[in-house]
Amino acid sequence: MRSIHSTLVFSCCLSAFYFATALESGSHSLSYWCLPAQILVPIANGTEEMEATMIIDILRRAKANVVVASLEDKLEIVASRKVKMIADVLLDNVLKEQYDLILLPVSLMNHFFPMI
Repeated sequence: MRSIHSTLVFSCCLSAFYFATALESGSHSLSYWCLPAQILVPIANGTEEMEATMIIDILRRAKANVVVASLEDKLEIVASRKVKMIADVLLDNVLKEQYDLILLPVSLMNHFFPMI
């Protein structure tokens, strides 16, 4: 189970890095239709802070418009190591918006896919 989780974390960060690199380089087909890319990153209590922070940081450095949305009923969440994080918006406030990509920190996949 631990190796599956580590692989998923690596894959998620690698995907974010690949997407960000494609946006910056302008050589990939993604770059012409989604600049600035609209990306939603949901967070909730128990989110692994490094998973969320790395995804958000990499994509914001690539000039993507990253919206961090709280799945809780308030903006502040308490991450897995008791680190407090503050989302940009509540998820309910952005459900009608369109996004090019929704990236889940791996720790949130258990909320949606409990068998992983």
